[in-house]
Amino acid sequence: MSKKLLLTLLPLTFLVAACSGANRPAQSSSQPTGVSASSVSTPESSSVEPDPDPEPEPDPGQEGRTEPVGIGFEVKVGQYYYELVENLLPDEGRNASYTASDVSFETGDKVSVTLNGEAVEIWAEADKNHGVYPNYDERPQDSKYGEFTITEGAIGNIYFHVNSDDSYSIWITPNQEGGEGEEGGGEEGGGSEPVVNAYAIYAGDEKVCDLTMTGTKDYQQRDQAEAKGVSLTAGQQIALTNTGTGASWLCPIEGWSFGGNSESSEAWKAYLEVVTVGEAQVWEVKQDVTVDIYAKFAWGNDSIYFGIAAAE
Repeated sequence: MSKKLLLTLLPLTFLVAACSGANRPAQSSSQPTGVSASSVSTPESSSVEPDPDPEPEPDPGQEGRTEPVGIGFEVKVGQYYYELVENLLPDEGRNASYTASDVSFETGDKVSVTLNGEAVEIWAEADKNHGVYPNYDERPQDSKYGEFTITEGAIGNIYFHVNSDDSYSIWITPNQEGGEGEEGGGEEGGGSEPVVNAYAIYAGDEKVCDLTMTGTKDYQQRDQAEAKGVSLTAGQQIALTNTGTGASWLCPIEGWSFGGNSESSEAWKAYLEVVTVGEAQVWEVKQDVTVDIYAKFAWGNDSIYFGIAAAE
């Protein structure tokens, strides 16, 4: 073979080597994007132990966060933060009302509220009207609290209010009707029965009438009940009663009652007077009258209407 022919074949040899992959980059231990580890074999793959999965973070319940936002009202339960959602309409006598629903409580959790990241002091409240105590150790007294201690684990709601004097109040309770917190105590709460709310008006130990639930709600989403053609007699001392718990209480009387001409009317005072008997308050009937009664029930937001029944 001549020297000229040998020089011609040498470039062809290098070209074939390049096309056959001799110039591929060295294989990396990391996989290129779009290629799964199972489709690429490496000498080390059989000896490398995969990292164990990290421990799952505990379920913080509804809308729980591990860090505060620092804007508006927030409530901290244990190590988690929850948004306090403002209600469309404030409860009776409040400047504003807020709710955090279906929150997970653990026994011993500390609960506190901040406004724009700053802690606030809060009045403790109890729903004595319904005979159900709040789910925290602190009780209503003449001073406010910076935090509250959960009594027992449950799924429940937090009701927070800005009062008419711009102070704050809180009520924490397991759900009393519907939802996971219905039994008010969770799996370790001793299997307590749910509270059954049934309402009536009593004069002492004597029932004046049942208040029959209509199965409807008013515009504030309060449960409604009624009793028609109820005879009230001068001298009777009456009060609302929850026949499921035995609790008795009074609630605001709507201004339109007894022929009142506005929401703020006090025409009802010609028929009923608030008096104290022992440690309880009752309405004392001032004159005989037959009424149709319409009551609305919600936590801390009950009201009642007395309409003078039309003569037959």
